[in-house]
Amino acid sequence: MREIRAQLTEQDGMIRGYAAVFNSWSKPISERGRVFREQIKPGALKPEGNVSLWWMHDHTDPLANTKSGTLTVTEDERGLAFVADIGNTQRANEIRDLVRRGVVSEMSIGFVVNQDTWDGTSSRTITSARLHEVSLVENAAYTGTLAAVRKESTMSVKEDRARIAELNNEYTTATEERQLAIIDEVSGIEERIASEKAAFDARLKAPAASSATRAASPAKDETREWFRGGFRSNRAAIGINIGSGTANLTTNATMPVLSNEFVKALDQESIIRSLVSVETRGVDTDIPVIANRMTAALIGEGAAYQQETMTASKISFKSWKSGITTDVSEEALQDTVWDLAAQIVSEHGRAHGRLWENYFAVGTGTNQPKGIFAESWATSYTTAVTGLPTVDDLVKAAMKLNPQYHAGASWLMNQATWGSIIASNASGKYLLNGENGNILRDGAAGLFLGKPVYLSEFAPTAATAGTVSALFGDFKRGYRVIDRAAVTFTVDDLSQANMGLVRYSSRMRSDAKGVDLAAVCKIVIKT
Repeated sequence: MREIRAQLTEQDGMIRGYAAVFNSWSKPISERGRVFREQIKPGALKPEGNVSLWWMHDHTDPLANTKSGTLTVTEDERGLAFVADIGNTQRANEIRDLVRRGVVSEMSIGFVVNQDTWDGTSSRTITSARLHEVSLVENAAYTGTLAAVRKESTMSVKEDRARIAELNNEYTTATEERQLAIIDEVSGIEERIASEKAAFDARLKAPAASSATRAASPAKDETREWFRGGFRSNRAAIGINIGSGTANLTTNATMPVLSNEFVKALDQESIIRSLVSVETRGVDTDIPVIANRMTAALIGEGAAYQQETMTASKISFKSWKSGITTDVSEEALQDTVWDLAAQIVSEHGRAHGRLWENYFAVGTGTNQPKGIFAESWATSYTTAVTGLPTVDDLVKAAMKLNPQYHAGASWLMNQATWGSIIASNASGKYLLNGENGNILRDGAAGLFLGKPVYLSEFAPTAATAGTVSALFGDFKRGYRVIDRAAVTFTVDDLSQANMGLVRYSSRMRSDAKGVDLAAVCKIVIKT
């Protein structure tokens, strides 16, 4: 293959040549334990916004750019041609001399892949990509061009990560002038990452492709590329903070669609979590609890104001944890045409949801959370007869709870218990008419006394004497879940790379128990 070197026109001092040549195979590329070659098809490289000419991929050393008109990039039958005016400084003259003598005669391009095709696992053809940078380099991955070195997002992300870590280590001992330079360089890296993320999110939110063209969809390819580690905009972790049943994505969330799938699956499996108060705290937590209720009295004019002493105790929260890892082969991720990414996230969310729902329901409090049905609630109602509660039992239990908790109150029980209640009553009629005939709100199964009824599969089902069969109260005031850190979902494309695997991990650390024991009334089966 003939080597095309940079052409320097002495008359105008311009650097001219090719940033890429089409239909030309690269040198072998080694990435995550796999060796392959690639080529670029004509028309594949589309400039995105401002395209810059850099020296050795150093974004802090720009030589020219399209925004200023000092760089032009055009496509011809051979490849991607460029012409750069790098000025007349001492630095520019030194670069011209290196190019003129052939010391630096090749180029690298920075781009993000939209679409590609694979011939087995050893040959890749890029059919659509977004170009954002060209660089003068000494050695290139492509030998058939003046300048066609691979610097795709998979490589730039890793380089960015390493560079930021290197700068962080240097910062503490650097001079004040150098610290300012470090801040500028880190800001530049983060701006580039943010730009790539914004473009990626815009494509992800585009209308879905038809089933006939879904396999070739750029958004689908981008999602698959991200999930196999190819495009993550330096955001390896998807952090999800869940509070009071609502998901708030952290600013580092790269894949909001996938994150939402995780939270949605978690909430579907953990009804209790969505009903109670949820906080995120980074250390062991003591919650103050008022032991006595203050009273007030009318006093006459001129008399001293009443003095009340408040007695408080504390409830300590520890932490217990759950974690899941799933290894998926790169081949499966590359070949999958359905949304495998969302499926993996949802399965992780459901698994965590089922685990914690069980403990939030009936946990003993010893080396695990104290379940809401196992808590020592101050208000209790015992059914009239041994067996599951009836409609009359629910009415009487609701009236035993202090009215101050009624405004935010709801019901919580097992589906078998609710089924028994609505199936029959003293008149032999089903409790399905009126308010319960048309209710499906926020996951509620129905309404009773105007309050929503929520069902948990882990709530007690046995109709044995002494069992707490149902709860009524303000669960947000009465019961609290403390997450030790954000619920996280991470993608690791490095640790298992030698096995050709990508590892997905999800983690939770949490504790739960009652904080206002007067806020809930428990319905106990008669002994």
